[in-house]
Amino acid sequence: MSSGIDLDGVLKYVDGQREFIIDLYRGFIPIKALAPENGGDGEWDRANYLLGVIRNYFDEVRIIEAPDRRVSRGSRPNIIAVMRGVDTSRTYWVIAHMDTVPEGDRSLWTYEPFNATVVGDTIYGRGVEDNGQGIVMGITAAKVLRELGIRPPINYGVILASDEEVGSKYGIQYVINKEPNLISGKDLVLVPDAGNADGTMIEIARREYSGLK
Repeated sequence: MSSGIDLDGVLKYVDGQREFIIDLYRGFIPIKALAPENGGDGEWDRANYLLGVIRNYFDEVRIIEAPDRRVSRGSRPNIIAVMRGVDTSRTYWVIAHMDTVPEGDRSLWTYEPFNATVVGDTIYGRGVEDNGQGIVMGITAAKVLRELGIRPPINYGVILASDEEVGSKYGIQYVINKEPNLISGKDLVLVPDAGNADGTMIEIARREYSGLK
């Protein structure tokens, strides 16, 4: 961010996104996104809903389709969204996944699993944590930047992938194999998936190159 930005004002604006976040969860959590291995038809219905939101806040939005004959659409969607920054040679990526696992034994649920039920400051539902929080965070950050007219110092990108729960063959693995230069060695990547209750579990990794072509 540039030096002329009122950081306190930005933080207050972020705090004001509660209803947007709740509405976003309520929009996509009821749309099941199960892999064929889990008896589902993939992620397209959920992806289409999220595309309707994402296109409001990013400069470039496209889909990388991974062919999969097991689902009715014949492919699995991977959404690539980019907001152009001051330096367009680098990108800060947030990578989340759209698919979830089945709800399991419904008798163990206090609330309907495929709804987003708000109780105080907690949202209950299948996938609100894994990986709905990554989806919501990635989109909300772009919304705040866009609405406040802030151009990030480097590109801000979000990848919403398919198929993470059963191996990522049709998700991030396919994306990287299809477009190996999409994520460069200069980029920064955040994968907000696993964690712990107090938010202190952070894994830091670095991509190394052998120098071989």
